[in-house]
Amino acid sequence: MNIDENSRDASSLPFALRERLHGLVTWRHLTTFAAVILVFVWIAPFGTYTRFSGLERFVYWTMAIGLNWTLGVIATPLAVALMRSVGCPQWIGVVVGALMAALPGTGVVLALEAWLDEPMKMATELAYVYASVALIHMVIGYLGAEFARRGSFFPGIAASETAQVSAQFLKRLSPALGDQLLHLRMRDHYVEAHTELGSELVLMRFTDALEEVNRLEGMRVHRSHWVASDAIARVVREGGRTFVELNNGERVPVSRTYRRAVEGL
Repeated sequence: MNIDENSRDASSLPFALRERLHGLVTWRHLTTFAAVILVFVWIAPFGTYTRFSGLERFVYWTMAIGLNWTLGVIATPLAVALMRSVGCPQWIGVVVGALMAALPGTGVVLALEAWLDEPMKMATELAYVYASVALIHMVIGYLGAEFARRGSFFPGIAASETAQVSAQFLKRLSPALGDQLLHLRMRDHYVEAHTELGSELVLMRFTDALEEVNRLEGMRVHRSHWVASDAIARVVREGGRTFVELNNGERVPVSRTYRRAVEGL
């Protein structure tokens, strides 16, 4: 699923920033970054083949992609987290992040053009550059958000670290229930935790439980329910009500507050 929990709010943004910056220096990220640069040097879009030599193209695209890549890695996840905190789906955050990152990103391109070729003076040229940079940020931002969700692009939220974080709540459960958390439900002074192997009641406040799972891939869908992203099979609408159906067949109600985020699935 392409969602994260609505229980993450603006207070989690510094954490998101640290995680993305950590991801910038991993071998997987650097390999992907290098591959993108080589592709752009080879295909030489936007007239860079005729205007620049091979070395100039390499310098141009290394700096243009490198700086814009960094801007996108920071801006897009933060925008996604901010938009989700107000109930908007992931794609809106990606668009907002791309439009934000494209502002300084356009400045990077203009500076490179002025250095290697000539300054762009026409307003139409500036608009074209901004639109092009924003579009590239949207594509990379969406792919980056998807890969990050799977823990295969930004290792700051890779499976091993996620497992370590989730242990804070899972250690409250019996070992026989395993570690694949599906659903949390508030029951008076207890939290009913469901895993692939069964369920158990934990004596604690629901808000405290949400704090302990707020870095897992999941979302709050109701004042009394939290579900894991990987556990959601589909969204069901019946009689004006919305439910998320889990992989185990269980249906969890979605309240009006969280409906917009769920409908973005």
